[in-house]
Amino acid sequence: MLALALVIAGALLAVWAWSAATDNVSVVALRETVPRGSQIGAEDLMVVQVNSDPALRTVPGDQLESFVGQRAGLDLSAGTLLSPDVVVEEVVPGAGQSVVGLALAPGSLPGEPLQVGDRVRVVGTAGQGDPAQVSDPVEIPAEVANFSVSETGQVILSVVLDETRAGEAATWAAAGRVAVILDSSED
Repeated sequence: MLALALVIAGALLAVWAWSAATDNVSVVALRETVPRGSQIGAEDLMVVQVNSDPALRTVPGDQLESFVGQRAGLDLSAGTLLSPDVVVEEVVPGAGQSVVGLALAPGSLPGEPLQVGDRVRVVGTAGQGDPAQVSDPVEIPAEVANFSVSETGQVILSVVLDETRAGEAATWAAAGRVAVILDSSED
């Protein structure tokens, strides 16, 4: 009788160990590749079973519909498990907009820390020894899309602005003749 009890206990322990090791969960994955900025359709998505792992940031399978109509924030390959931060509601830059990168030295931007979404004005500046008038500067309204600080202290700022003014701002940036003004976030 003791032998039978040990066999049953061993079998139950084996079943428990197997189920604990194969604790699968349903998560959302991509059936098709979706390029950055493209709208995600129901046909692009699928629900797959994966082993549960708290280190993975996945989306539960029952939330598949919440991704339909969203836009891919980056290129998404078929078979990728989706995480909440890979989709965006709108693509940057939007229609009629461009993103321009500005490399700014200290003194060419406000001392107030800039944040994504801040409204700014990009200003063309006169170079050293340039007789250009600075009393009537040319300004381009923009919005901060991203920024970082290099090891040398130079601020790399990406701004979204009207596509018709992007060439002008890029020319100033390439010549190192640009400054940024932070505008109020209040309307």
